[in-house]
Amino acid sequence: MLKSLARLLLFCSVVLTLLSGLMSIQPTALASSFHSSPASASIKLSPSSGPPPTVVTVHGSGFGVTEPVNITVDTSPLGSATTDRAGSFTGKMSMNGYSPGTYAVQATGVRSRITAVANFTVQTNWTMFGDNAHHTHFNPYENGLETGNIAKLSLGWRFQSGSVISSSPAIVHGVVYVGSNDGNVYALDASSGATQWSFIAGGIVDSSPAVANGMVYFGEGGDTATAFLYALNAKTGAKVWSFQVGGGIDSSPAVVDGMVYFGAPGGTLYAMNAKTGAKVWSFHLGSSPGYSSPSVANGVVSIGSGNILYAFNARTGAKLWSFTTNGRIDSSPTVANGLVYIGSGDGSLYALNASTGAKVWSYTTMNQVGSSPAVANGLVYVGSGDGNVYAFDAETGAKIWSFNTGDYIFSSPALTNGVLYIGTQNDALYALNAQTGANLWSSSLGSPRYFQGIGSSPAVVNGHVYAGSRDGSLYVFCLCG
Repeated sequence: MLKSLARLLLFCSVVLTLLSGLMSIQPTALASSFHSSPASASIKLSPSSGPPPTVVTVHGSGFGVTEPVNITVDTSPLGSATTDRAGSFTGKMSMNGYSPGTYAVQATGVRSRITAVANFTVQTNWTMFGDNAHHTHFNPYENGLETGNIAKLSLGWRFQSGSVISSSPAIVHGVVYVGSNDGNVYALDASSGATQWSFIAGGIVDSSPAVANGMVYFGEGGDTATAFLYALNAKTGAKVWSFQVGGGIDSSPAVVDGMVYFGAPGGTLYAMNAKTGAKVWSFHLGSSPGYSSPSVANGVVSIGSGNILYAFNARTGAKLWSFTTNGRIDSSPTVANGLVYIGSGDGSLYALNASTGAKVWSYTTMNQVGSSPAVANGLVYVGSGDGNVYAFDAETGAKIWSFNTGDYIFSSPALTNGVLYIGTQNDALYALNAQTGANLWSSSLGSPRYFQGIGSSPAVVNGHVYAGSRDGSLYVFCLCG
């Protein structure tokens, strides 16, 4: 009897031990079926940077199974998603309304409380002369500078090169690219002006850099028998390829759809493979395009040469049409809403039908128009050698307003968020109300001994105004307090 009782007690002890083990394991196993450990959770943003209206796709993994996930930006609610049975989710959010800067995007599981964080940088690029291949000179994403605060602009930093800066800057992914007549192209930190790299071309660089697909493209200018169009690695400044032409290149390249277009001395328009530098086609224009830079829109490339504006099929180089003015064209064409706008040495701004080249309207100023037009919101803006900045109705050519700066204007305007920026030959950089022409702010660049003024065209992105001067400096203004 006692032996039977002992066996029963031993059996009960074993059962209790097994049950205790099962109970100690079960909570962990049960928890793992509902969520992953915090260390395994992550989110990825695509893209991870862009202008304010960018729609961002958020991919998450390692969260609880079929649970809601809240997405916040710097703790402000922005969206939500629901995970699948693997604890993963895909959601979308918009960065519309956010000022330039880096923001923490956080995803948090509602039940599991698991969180993961990734950063998104709100920033806008100004990729080439005129901002884009259409040469509109218009940044639609600027939300830091506007008519109400522009009077508070002050100098943020200044970079001194070894000679005149008539090249217009490009700003891409937080880096400023600009050429100098000292023969260098510089890559500078857009916030501080610190030099990241420089590349010596040999001749002067008044061609404005174009940045695309991780490459920087620019022409070597000056009074030389031969010159090169260069393609550099945007991060390191290492040369990727170069293409030799006869004479210095003043025309700024345009890059679009894997092609580089530029005008060369001797009167040739080239179309190059942007990756390899191989020539795709060329067309002999008859005279040098000078400072006129090609614009590309809707499969058509247009450029001024001598006193003629030409249009070609961008893929094949076949000539589509030409339009003759009564003066030399140094202005670069701007294409918007089915029209091509071009200034001429005859003192006129022309608006032409982009498909046929037929004149729609023209306006004659009191001096040559070497400035390139800016177009946005139904208005077209241009500077003239008569010292005036003009605003016209883009469809009819009716003059809306003019502002007299007191000196010759060769610089092209930049337009953002209701403010028009332009430089003059009296070393002044102006910010004007784009609707009324009222002077909102101005600053003197350079020294009185540099009487030649501002040839560089300003670029405006991310709450900063970038402009080169003939005193050899790149000036950068911001709301710096």
